[in-house]
Amino acid sequence: MTDREGIEASSYHFDRLPADIWLVFALTVLLWIVTLVPLLNGSPLRVGLAVFYALFVPGYTLIATLFPERPPADETPVDDEGTGDESGIDGLERLVLSFGSSIALVPLVGLGLNFTPWGLRLIPILVALTAVTVGFAGLASVRRSRLAPEQQFDPKPLTLLRESMVDLREPDDQVELVINIVLVLSVCLAAGSVVYATTSPVPGESFTEFYLLPENESGELVAEGYPTNMTHGQRQSLVVGIGNSEADTVRYTVVAELQRATVEGDQVTVVDRRKLDQFSRQLAPNETVQVRRTITPEELVGDRLRLQFRLYRGQAAAVNESEAPYRELHLWVNVTSTPEGQKLKRWQ
Repeated sequence: MTDREGIEASSYHFDRLPADIWLVFALTVLLWIVTLVPLLNGSPLRVGLAVFYALFVPGYTLIATLFPERPPADETPVDDEGTGDESGIDGLERLVLSFGSSIALVPLVGLGLNFTPWGLRLIPILVALTAVTVGFAGLASVRRSRLAPEQQFDPKPLTLLRESMVDLREPDDQVELVINIVLVLSVCLAAGSVVYATTSPVPGESFTEFYLLPENESGELVAEGYPTNMTHGQRQSLVVGIGNSEADTVRYTVVAELQRATVEGDQVTVVDRRKLDQFSRQLAPNETVQVRRTITPEELVGDRLRLQFRLYRGQAAAVNESEAPYRELHLWVNVTSTPEGQKLKRWQ
């Protein structure tokens, strides 16, 4: 091999990408468009494309990486050991393995995301699936480029599908017929399950997380050491957490009050109140936000005052504070007029 031939064999050009790899890239871009564009993200096109992509495309690129060769032909030459070159797989096997690989691969991607700071949210899922799919597609293209042209698997998608349908309808024997039927039913069942789970959320699973977190001495957010003693006019920092699991975009409004209240059994009667803070946040489905707020107790001083945080659904201007809140949190605190009057008590 001359130096020029070696350079040409080792170089890789994107204009030589096979049609199926180009189609994978196009489907990936289209998935981002129908997911993020407002006029398309609520259409059936998004659901259909997302289901097809998740059930087939990542697995197809994985199988393309593992099997870059073209399928064996009936006239495959026999080598010196008496065996033919059967390193490739035919179209039907490639499609079936693609579905099976996607069904195994996509949950693993979700499991990995669940242990990251980003969690199972829309954009992280899109980024992870795109990275996996495009990564395998790139590896598949490189592996094919290292084979001789007559050995490379370079299908035309419609031809691959048509040949696979012929193999499916015309099996070689009864055993292959039964296997084909089971495979088709399995793929249909998996697709139907994903569509149902996507379009029919389970009743009773809609809820909103609402919580408070203080900081420890290291600046970490912890669910302990809540403030029980405060000083009139001095600032106190708390982090308010809101998690939207309502399966819809929701605008939340939080109102913080310091209240003087009497308690008789389970009945709490508010005698006096002062609003300390109010803010709003809009959250997409499965989105969580932690908002650091600073409150300053004023006017009310005394023991066992109730520091209440109320969560409403809706715009701040439309919130009727006389109505029962959607969620409520409170701390019992002592507010003194001077630092010398503070007492160290545990939060109740």
